[in-house]
Amino acid sequence: LVSGGAFHAGGAGFDMFVARIDPDGSLDASFGTNASGFAIVDFDRGSTLNDLAHAIDVDAQGRIVIAGQVNIDSPVEGYDMGAARLTSAGVLDSTFGASGRVVLSDAVTTAFSRNARDVVILEDGRMLISGFTEVETTTSTAIMLRDNGMLDTGFGSGGVLLQAPPGSPRDTVVSAKPHTAVLAGDHFYFI
Repeated sequence: LVSGGAFHAGGAGFDMFVARIDPDGSLDASFGTNASGFAIVDFDRGSTLNDLAHAIDVDAQGRIVIAGQVNIDSPVEGYDMGAARLTSAGVLDSTFGASGRVVLSDAVTTAFSRNARDVVILEDGRMLISGFTEVETTTSTAIMLRDNGMLDTGFGSGGVLLQAPPGSPRDTVVSAKPHTAVLAGDHFYFI
């Protein structure tokens, strides 16, 4: 599987995408939109805005989770964290968030920009998303989602852990039972 941002027919900006590639290097014709080998995930936040996937993981059921940045232009231009889940066939999973997508702007409301850089699906199906938030300084951020895409309010403060105070060393130890993770910059390392 490969994820990122793609400019495609019918779109005016980049959208998140996932492609499944066969061992011979060709696109898997059984995967994605119209069996094209790739799935486009648009967040429709604006016609020429760019959405990019920076991280991908697959759960035990074969469902694919991507996380990254969703471009916004109101009230000021910036980015929100965005995540989407697709079925193993490459179709948006309607049991996750709103029609397979979650925009995490409400999780960190005072930020100018939020950007997801890593996603890890835990054994219990929760998703740990890490990245950064920009307010006055860049702050490492971790967000825990339940299997349905809602914030896991038992994690951090209402589902969100911000590296505090801003400007402190960017490594944080996070307990995501049964694991312990180190949030180092924008990524998790499990120990």
